[in-house]
Amino acid sequence: MISVERRERIRRAYYVEGKSMRQIAHELRHSYWTVRDAIESSAAKRYTLLAPKPAPVLGPYRVRIDELLLQSEQMPRKQRYTGHKVYELLKAEGYSGSESNLRRYIGERRRELKRPPVYLPLSFEPGVDAQVDWVKPWSNCAGVVQCSCSSCGCATRARSS
Repeated sequence: MISVERRERIRRAYYVEGKSMRQIAHELRHSYWTVRDAIESSAAKRYTLLAPKPAPVLGPYRVRIDELLLQSEQMPRKQRYTGHKVYELLKAEGYSGSESNLRRYIGERRRELKRPPVYLPLSFEPGVDAQVDWVKPWSNCAGVVQCSCSSCGCATRARSS
C-alpha cells in the first residue's frame, strides 16, 4: 500500500501536470500498476485483516465475557454492564490485559449479538400483484397544468400556472 501523500503526488502529476502513467512510474519509482490503481481510485484502500490476531491474555476470559454480556442483556437498560464495568469485574477475577483490548472485543461481540432488522420480503407471482405510489399525475401541456388521472374527475378541470 502506498501512503496518502504518495497517492496525491501521483494523481497531481497525472491530472494537473499532464504526465503519462509510465513517466510517473519512472519518476516516483512505483510500478505502472500501482500508478494506475492510484489514478483510478481516489480513496485509499482499507486494510483488511487476513487472519485473526491471537489474544493470549484475553483468550481464557472470552467465555466469561460472553456470559456477562448475555446476563447484561437481561438487565434493565440503565443497569447494563459497560465495557469499563466488565473490565473491573474481570480484573477482580485475575485478568491482566488492557482495558482497550477488552472493550474492542466487547464491541465486536455486541455487534454480533445484535439482532438483524426485521423485515418481510415481498415476493409476488408475475402479473398477479403490483406496487403503486399513489400520486396525482399532473401534466404541463402548452403552459396549461392539468390532472391526468381518470378516477377523480378532475381531467376536465384545468388550471394555468
